Amino acid sequence: MQAIPYQSSPRAGGAMIDLDSGGATIDITYRNQRVWGMVIGFGLVALAPTAKIIYDATIRPGSDPPSPVLIAAAVLFAMLALASGVRGHTPALHLVADPGGLRMRGGVLGEDLQWRRDEIVAVTAEDLEPPQVSSRRISIVIEFSGDEYVVFPLATREEQAAVVEALRIALKLTPPEPDRVRPVDV
Repeated sequence: MQAIPYQSSPRAGGAMIDLDSGGATIDITYRNQRVWGMVIGFGLVALAPTAKIIYDATIRPGSDPPSPVLIAAAVLFAMLALASGVRGHTPALHLVADPGGLRMRGGVLGEDLQWRRDEIVAVTAEDLEPPQVSSRRISIVIEFSGDEYVVFPLATREEQAAVVEALRIALKLTPPEPDRVRPVDV
């Protein structure tokens, strides 16, 4: 039995790498699979209580006011339909690396993070298996002092190798020790 992929996870799209004498700028875009069934389903469920409220107000003007539960249901399912439609957007991950450190902005969490070069321990290429997904995801892992990690997916092994090399060059990192190297097919 194959696991169902986690739908809200962005899939890697592509990477643009710009190397110059001062460092590297890397932009990684993500493609998303919107769950249109949820959007349409929640929209239709929201339509039922909304239609009942409108029917009672226009066709039967002398009837009792609409139930607060009916109003809450209409609003809740309309908000769920909206949230399902918006959920598929992930901004590009923007990395700026130089000998002074690394700055990350955007991505899945939409955060703006910054680390000094002396906090960065290693940049490695990994094939990780996210929860609820049976396939492995091509990823970059940046390890910081204090057992802190940042992980982000990429679309291809070529991009993975290029991003790792660009970050190592920009941050002036030495290649990992042979016992820490994991084979990556390019």
